Amino acid sequence: MIEQGRSEEFRSECERLHQKGNFVVLIAGANFMFDDLYLFEEPTDAERFYQKDFAGRESMIDDKPCGFQEISLYRHGKLVSTKAQPSSDDQSAPVNREQSQKELATTDNALESGDNDLLKFE
Repeated sequence: MIEQGRSEEFRSECERLHQKGNFVVLIAGANFMFDDLYLFEEPTDAERFYQKDFAGRESMIDDKPCGFQEISLYRHGKLVSTKAQPSSDDQSAPVNREQSQKELATTDNALESGDNDLLKFE
């Protein structure tokens, strides 16, 4: 009975944070079908995770890093920025950290554009 209460408490907290809309979605690369959703109280925490803290979450298959097919930042339920991060073994599509920062800066103004509202998702 206590476990069910904790489970419901966790579910409620996740729902509350999802409604705030500050989160990062990680989609693993290398044909690894696994997506992660990281919820944050504050937009600045989500942005920091998007910029650099996601790196420690990379999946491994047969001791090889998978990289990320997609890393998406949402602020207040709106898609702000998306990037890819190839595995350290993959040299075909290098990702430049400066380019990622420019991408985030240029997409800040696109928040109000409309069609990227993930809070409508149920």
